[in-house]
Amino acid sequence: MAADAGTNGQALREARLVFLASLAVLLLAFVAEQAFVPDIEPIALEQTPQPLWAVEVAFLLHTIALAAGFVAGFALLLLAVLGARALIRPQDRRRIAGRRRHSGLT
Repeated sequence: MAADAGTNGQALREARLVFLASLAVLLLAFVAEQAFVPDIEPIALEQTPQPLWAVEVAFLLHTIALAAGFVAGFALLLLAVLGARALIRPQDRRRIAGRRRHSGLT
């Protein structure tokens, strides 16, 4: 059981690191988008002509921000699952694992 607790603690630290790193990338991409191309929409549907390079930069930065947000969401979900797992007492884990073995679940 001690090895399981150590593995869970390591996984929590790594998930927290991924979450914080993805939040940093999200913030950096958002700030860069606002600083470099504040009035440009990532999709070129406006009536006024927009420079192509600005549309491409806005699209790239917006895509990076969305991908980082997606990763942050999954990391937060992983943190919630691992945190809930850490709250379950070891004897309850053994009992749950025993039920799985008897029911045919692996």
